[in-house]
Amino acid sequence: MNKSIISIFLSGLVVSSFLFASMRRYSANERGGHRPARPIAQPEQGASVSQATDDKFFLHGLGGSPEGKVRYEWLLDGIVSLRAPELPNGYGACLAQVGEQRIARALFDTSESQKKLVVGISRGASLALHMALDSDIGAVIAESPFDCVKSVINQIIYDFPLPLVGYAAYLPLVTSIGHLITPWIHGQYRIFGKQPIDIVQDIAPDKPILLICSKQDSLIPWQSTWRLYKRLHQTGRDHVYILILERGRHGELIQYFYENGKEQFWAHGDYKKVVHAFLKKYGYPHNPALAAQGIEKLEQCRPEVLRNVSTLKKISSF
Repeated sequence: MNKSIISIFLSGLVVSSFLFASMRRYSANERGGHRPARPIAQPEQGASVSQATDDKFFLHGLGGSPEGKVRYEWLLDGIVSLRAPELPNGYGACLAQVGEQRIARALFDTSESQKKLVVGISRGASLALHMALDSDIGAVIAESPFDCVKSVINQIIYDFPLPLVGYAAYLPLVTSIGHLITPWIHGQYRIFGKQPIDIVQDIAPDKPILLICSKQDSLIPWQSTWRLYKRLHQTGRDHVYILILERGRHGELIQYFYENGKEQFWAHGDYKKVVHAFLKKYGYPHNPALAAQGIEKLEQCRPEVLRNVSTLKKISSF
């Protein structure tokens, strides 16, 4: 019996070590830190340029950096500049819990706006949902947020690149062991701390939230984001939307490449169009042409359209 317990514990340790090595590998897609800072991307024709840019914020993912905001400034069509705090990575990270909330709040408090827009990816997206509890957050755009850390652990166990190991994802004990070991790797994380799924029902009912995820995400499964939407929907949050993309790996829903010596960007599916339709609907700076192209798709992402998983094909985007 003792040997069995030791074997399970060691298995959990190995899986957990691989888990967070994988998280760092995946989150490298979000970084952009290896690239020098650059001027904000120029808006496309028809953009409505905002004069006030101190109330738009970006929260980066685990392993990322504030410079990753350049993709999301492109997503917003160069209309505004995003301000971004330096969130801790590695041992100092707490995965969207209290310590990182304090860092984000310190930057948010430098703006007197009562309608702040917060854009986040991965860990930063889950953090953005925590911050949405505050009254001065006007809207949230969250790409690939997780409902709880256990969901991420379970997904990476499932994708473990060794024969048969993936079946351990069906054993709750293995996921629980991985969760217990998490503070060894991210020292500020608390296993009994609040998870996004625990707090979203406390977000103001009239607060606009756009969730984006991908069926190809092998780090934070789209079902994890779906559970957040479902909880929001079931508790009467009628200004919540979810766009589920068919394609796009974690941290790569917005991609970049070089052409003629210049960095170019593109987004999967109707991501950019839906974002601008969302911004227009809730009174934020937007590109009118993109918003017009995305309004129908945004309406398909509305809570009254989604009632159960069988309707997901209606809002999938290629």
